This record gives sequence, C-alpha cells and structure tokens, in this order.
Amino acid sequence: MYRRPTPIPATGAAPPPRGVSGPNVANPDLAASFLQAVAAQAAGGAAPSPSAPATQTISAPLLVSSNPASWANIVKTHRVVTAMFTSPGCAACRMIEPVFESLAEEKASPGVAFVKVDFAVGRGGEIAAQHGVSTTPTFLFILDGEVQGEVKGVNAPEIKSQIELMLYTAFPRKHSLMIVVVANHADQCRVAHPHLKQDLGTIRSLSTDPILFKQAPNFDAALTKFISFVDATSGVPNVGAVKSTISTSFVPFLKRRFGTPPVTSATPTATIAQWSSATLALVTAMPASQLFPLADFWRLAVLDLSVVTALTASPQVLSLLISKAASALDAADSRNTALTVLRLATNALANDALARVLLPAASALLIPALLHSDSRVRAAAASLAFNAAALVQRPLMSAARAGKRIPATSAAGDDFGGARDAEWEIEILSALVEALGQERESEDVVHRLSAALGMLLHLSPHFDEQDKAMLEVLQARQSLLVTLETCVKKPEVMTLVKEVAEQLCP
Repeated sequence: MYRRPTPIPATGAAPPPRGVSGPNVANPDLAASFLQAVAAQAAGGAAPSPSAPATQTISAPLLVSSNPASWANIVKTHRVVTAMFTSPGCAACRMIEPVFESLAEEKASPGVAFVKVDFAVGRGGEIAAQHGVSTTPTFLFILDGEVQGEVKGVNAPEIKSQIELMLYTAFPRKHSLMIVVVANHADQCRVAHPHLKQDLGTIRSLSTDPILFKQAPNFDAALTKFISFVDATSGVPNVGAVKSTISTSFVPFLKRRFGTPPVTSATPTATIAQWSSATLALVTAMPASQLFPLADFWRLAVLDLSVVTALTASPQVLSLLISKAASALDAADSRNTALTVLRLATNALANDALARVLLPAASALLIPALLHSDSRVRAAAASLAFNAAALVQRPLMSAARAGKRIPATSAAGDDFGGARDAEWEIEILSALVEALGQERESEDVVHRLSAALGMLLHLSPHFDEQDKAMLEVLQARQSLLVTLETCVKKPEVMTLVKEVAEQLCP
C-alpha cells in the first residue's frame, strides 16, 4: 500500500494442537539424580545414591520433584501433570494434602502424574519460581507442557474440576466430564454441556491467544501519503491543527513505541484524546478509500496498553473507522481501507475490555468481509473471526475449568454490548459456514475459519435443536469436508476440519 516490496503479514496464527516430545537426553533420570546429588552436597546434606532417580515415589503413585531437571522430565513425559506446591509449617497444606493424595491414588495412570514440590526440599523453590508460585498451597494444572490453570489455598472442588477437565481433554474416550454447578450455598447439581461428552481433543487444545498484526510500516512514507490525501480533501475542520496532531504527536509516538528499542512509557489520556478528536474529524470528512494510512496507525496504537485503556472508555473513534470501512467494503477503491481496518479490529479484539465495546461494530464489518472477492480481505476477516471466537471461548473454558455454570454472557457479566447473544451467534455461524463453503484458495483461511467455528460451537450456551437444524440446512458438514479435497494439505488442519465437521455438525 505504501509501495513497499512485501505485504504486511500477520504475525500470529491459531496454533496447531500442541504435542509432547520425549526428552532429548540419553538417560534423563540419571542426569537428574546427579544434579540432585550435587545440590544436596552443596546444602550440606547427604547425597542420595547415584542410582536413585531425582524423582521418587513417596507413596505411589504420588511423585516428588526437588530440582528443575526432574521437574522438566516429569512434564515432558506426562500429558497431564497436577502439582502441589507446599512449604514447612503450612497448616493449609496439611489440610488439603489428604485430598491430593487421594486424587493421585484414584487418577494417576500412564501419562498422568501427581507431583509434590516442597519449597524447602532441594531446589524446589527454583521450580516454584519458574511458574511464579510464591504462596502455599498452590496447585498447577499442566496439559501437554502448558499450564492450564492454578488454584491457591484449600479448594478441593475446584482442584477436582480442573483435574477432570484436563483428563477429559487429554483422554476423552477414557474419562467422562461433568461440570459442577453450585446452585446455592447448600445445594449442588451436575450439568453437562452436550459437547463435553464428545471426543473434541483437537478443538480443546486450540490456543485462544489472539492473532496480532504487529509489523510496522514505513511511518514516514505512510504519513507523507496520508497528508497528501488530507491536503486534497476539503471540509476538514481545523485542518492545520488536525495535521499537526497526526504529524507531530501521533506518528512520533508510534515511531517510539514500535521502534528499536521500543519505548513503552504510558501516554497521557489527554494526548490520546487529541489523536481521537483529530481522527474523528478526518474520518467524517474524507472518503473511505483514503483512510487506510490512518487506520494502519491505529492498528499499531491499539497494541499499547495506555491507548487501549483510553479507548475502552471512549471507543467512538474506532467504531466510526470500522463503520466507515464496512459501508464502503464493496467499493473498488476501498480495498486497502477494508484490509487495514480488519487488521485494526483484529488487534483491538485482543484485549477483552476493549473487545466488549467494539464487538458489535466489528461484527458488522466481519460478516460481509468473510465473503469478499479479494483473498487478502478474506484472510484478514478470518483472523478477525478467530479473535472474536476466542474472545467468547475464553470465559466459557474458564467456567468449565472452575467447575462453574457455563455463562450465557461473558465472564464480566455483560453480553459484549448486545452482540454476544443467540442471534449474534447464528449470524456469525452462518457467515463462517458460507465462507468455508466458498474458500478454495487458502489453507490458512480454512484453518482459522474452522477453528473459529469449532470454538463457537464447542461450549455455546445457546446451542440447541435450532442451531443443529441451521447447521444442517447450511450443509455445514459438507462445506467443511469439501475443503479437505480442495485446499487442505497440512495434517493438523485436516484433523481440525474433520473434528468440527464430524463431531459438531449434524
């Protein structure tokens, strides 16, 4: 867009299911035992026998880890790890310890480990420091090498719920999962989302980390281009002050913030308000086709926390930019603006607070953009769809892991500005299915669309017979399976597409 030799790529992507590889050492247990012996001698204690592994069973199947080497070996060789961090004199640890030992006896199996890490034994404190654990008791829940959750204190129901969810995710055919729902302080009942009974390991292993477009353009070239657009536009109020704000304040901030090294100091709210005011004046007066440099500036600006905080309280500037791009989406000369505004919206949805106020406007752009004739616009729309789906998936997964009722709204108790409801879900699902049915060029687009569809269906509180009928009428399964024959080659994408089609689409 600025006559640069390469297009601006996305630097994030919905990652494939995580796997675990074995330790790359000839004898990890022997190496770990040697390290433990050295640590014990340094501490003035008796060194264990060199033939004894650093990770030992204290009352099988419970393990103890006292140094980082043994800890790393446990995590690498087990898909599911539940760790209890303890310390001497911890009364709460003694209270919850029998529960933890009982769970270990009941649940431990090949690939599943229950581990105790004592701050005062060996180098247990170093293991705790690796994960930011500073209080006891603390429980970490690790699936395929990634920490899935943490519980502090004596909370047996939550510990059990986290373990059940990990076991079901890792071994869906061996473990059934029921979500504990606290109806009131005295009563408990059990409610299972219908999809929790299905083998959806690939969908559950998808990362909900947002996709981000982070590459900086040539700021000087972009600014020169944009100022030429402003000079050719009549009717911009206070045009001199507006140009000065963009040229001497906004762009210099971006150069510092995304330069080498980046300067990340907080920006005053009043300064951000000036950028917003200038942008509103420009967006109101200028045609959509000339706004892509300005949208690109905001694409990067929303990656800064101080900017996000200010815009969450006053999001009008982003809403107007998104609406302007949506209104001109089909114009032949507005492709660049559509592309940059979609990337801006994708970055904005990476922050939950800002996303809640922007999701309605972003959805109005997303739905038609998914079916755009330009492949790059469709690719950007697929990234926005993934971030929107991840946004609503995160509180649902959090509730499931905590053993709570799956909420019909967000974890914050709102409904994303009226967008996160059954009607919104139907519109997004319909657009995703139609987009998948038409996509024949990009495997990456299919990957992101399939991931978004899977996440929206996975724990949807609105999923019912009407949704099933809608998916059947749209021939969602057929649309997904056709992509396997046309543009899907990677095994991880093929696995995901098959799972969504065969498990979630009637």
